[in-house]
Amino acid sequence: MGQVTHQACCHFVFRIFRGLYGKQSVQHTVHSRPQSSCSSYRAENLLVGFMTPGPQEPTGSQLQNYLKVIIDDLLKLYEDGVVYHTPSHPQGRRVRVVLLGVICDHPAMCKMCGFADHGHNVAPCPKCKVTKEELFSDESLRNGRNGEEHRKGCFEEKSLQTDEEREEYFQKHGVRWTELARLPYFDLVRHTIIDPMHNLLLGELIKYSN
Repeated sequence: MGQVTHQACCHFVFRIFRGLYGKQSVQHTVHSRPQSSCSSYRAENLLVGFMTPGPQEPTGSQLQNYLKVIIDDLLKLYEDGVVYHTPSHPQGRRVRVVLLGVICDHPAMCKMCGFADHGHNVAPCPKCKVTKEELFSDESLRNGRNGEEHRKGCFEEKSLQTDEEREEYFQKHGVRWTELARLPYFDLVRHTIIDPMHNLLLGELIKYSN
């Protein structure tokens, strides 16, 4: 990712917001703008990807139906790009787009990226391999999860034929299918941002200090 220059590539970040009555919206932020990075978060520079209708929040599998359309476009923009003709480049210049990260609260992140939530017995953490029984103990200092392993698990879960098989796989491995697994460059573990509200501001660090 660090080798891609701003001039040749458009950097996207997903953000998902939860509104009233179970509505959610996914927004894109362009991080290759020539202005300061703060300007990327102004309302006029945000791109709305989709909004879910409510009244309930969508399940993880329902959310993937919306996400599929965006991933289809991101794959085309990464593999083929778009040629733009400007006064500086009258002959045209090809621009490619990559997704840099997913930013949302912890429950939405799990739905977006195919992770189990904190209540899962086997895989409560999207970043390491700790189990629920080992939380807040010395055993919790586990090795980190691997993005390619998670991607492989996503495709394995998708290949199962019945809902019962998928649920059994989820209970055993804590992995569900996500359309983000189709992006060859995207690391589902490294490129998902830790939610500060649920993981820091609600007193999670106090549990460890006690």
